Amino acid sequence: MGEQANHEKREGARTPEDEREGLQAGTPDPTQKSMRPDPVQKKASQGPAQKARGQNLAQKMASQDPTQKSMMLDPTQKSMGQNPAQKNASQDPAQATLQASTQAAPRNEQAVPRNKQAAPLNKQPLLLGVIGDPIQHSKSPAMHTAALEACGIAGAYLPFHVKGNRLEEAIRGIRALGFRGINVTVPHKVEVMNYLDQVDEGARLIGAVNTIVNDGGVLTGYNTDGIGYIRSLKEEAAPVLRGKRVLVLGSGGAARGIVYALLQEEPELVTLANRTAEKARELAAEWARLGNLAGCGMEALDEVLPKVDLIINTTSVGMHPHVGDCPLDSRQIPEGIVVSDLIYNPLKTELLQKAEARGCTIHSGLGMFVYQGAYAFERWTGRTAPIEAMRAAVLESMYQ
Repeated sequence: MGEQANHEKREGARTPEDEREGLQAGTPDPTQKSMRPDPVQKKASQGPAQKARGQNLAQKMASQDPTQKSMMLDPTQKSMGQNPAQKNASQDPAQATLQASTQAAPRNEQAVPRNKQAAPLNKQPLLLGVIGDPIQHSKSPAMHTAALEACGIAGAYLPFHVKGNRLEEAIRGIRALGFRGINVTVPHKVEVMNYLDQVDEGARLIGAVNTIVNDGGVLTGYNTDGIGYIRSLKEEAAPVLRGKRVLVLGSGGAARGIVYALLQEEPELVTLANRTAEKARELAAEWARLGNLAGCGMEALDEVLPKVDLIINTTSVGMHPHVGDCPLDSRQIPEGIVVSDLIYNPLKTELLQKAEARGCTIHSGLGMFVYQGAYAFERWTGRTAPIEAMRAAVLESMYQ
């Protein structure tokens, strides 16, 4: 009788080793009902003596210690055949709960969903950023984050507040952390050149860097301000600059980038006007070999303005929060010319409002900001910058 009980126990229950062998051989899921004959059905065809012995076995199992019963009926190893004691499981609430939990448990291969859009493990996200002091006002993070998303590039663009006395350390960090590149804004555009491995010829002549590219630890500085501005100006307001007479207000760092790029377009004359006339004349003399330049003080504008085709303001006059300031009087602005302002906050400065009232074509600094960023993005990624997505992101960020 003991041998037959053991025989039936071996027939009704599967060991962990049986489970693994069965799954590897392609047998049905243990959670599904087996196609093998039910031991209870098998006993129905047995003789009275055998049937009695089966009933006695069931009663013996029902009276066993609960800890022993649980070992025989481990819910994680559900039998392929129905054990005789399981026939009355619905009458045992505890065992019914164990069976329900076993049936509801998901298969291991379905427990962790796979992310089909995840980047390969050996593909590092593109690390980008901008450094400056201050930096919280910058719209570059919003613009470049939109560009990365539009191109489907995994990466991040973050702002970093870097004081002047920590600039060298910050640049060393670009190498150490594996940044692909960064933008540089005020007041670091000139000083940062001392900590780079290479400086592009245009940036060297301009005397300022606003974009750094990291190629395997070699840091190269570029200036995309000027070319970004010219690209925007030609697309939005003045498609032809060759042979034009241009007045540039200011002769600081921003003016240097603009004038250098402007001279590549072969205008007839570029006049630099500054509060300190000598500074304007020095820049004109420095770049005399690149084109026809002149320098003057602001007091000489009444003589210069009637002859110009294009006015470009590179000063900060009229920038937020001093939005009511203007570098020129309305009467000084010739009618019907092109007037451009590098400021993009506000989008329409006091200067542009006065110029528009004089029938002029106006051009704000938003385009320059977007295009200088576009050139930097293209150097970092080798991809065509999504201009419209970048522009929309900047505009949205300005009204948040």
